[in-house]
Amino acid sequence: MGDKDLVFVDINTSTGLGNAPQKVARLKKIFPNTPIVVMHGYTHARFTESLVKAGANGILSITPSEEKLREAVTQVMDGNTYDGFTE
Repeated sequence: MGDKDLVFVDINTSTGLGNAPQKVARLKKIFPNTPIVVMHGYTHARFTESLVKAGANGILSITPSEEKLREAVTQVMDGNTYDGFTE
């Protein structure tokens, strides 16, 4: 499939429960050099940390503001990790 510039995945629309980190890890295997931004509804660090450990470069709520979306894209494209739930 080749590398992409950026991959967005909405974990809330995925099938199956409790396997979001595994899905992110599979995407990272498919796109090893591509930043991955995950959108989901859980704000607890227990959930966001597992997604980052699985390979997510950015984490956003399922309804991000335009500003948060822009921040996430800019940060991950600059090689940083972005967590839209921490201030």
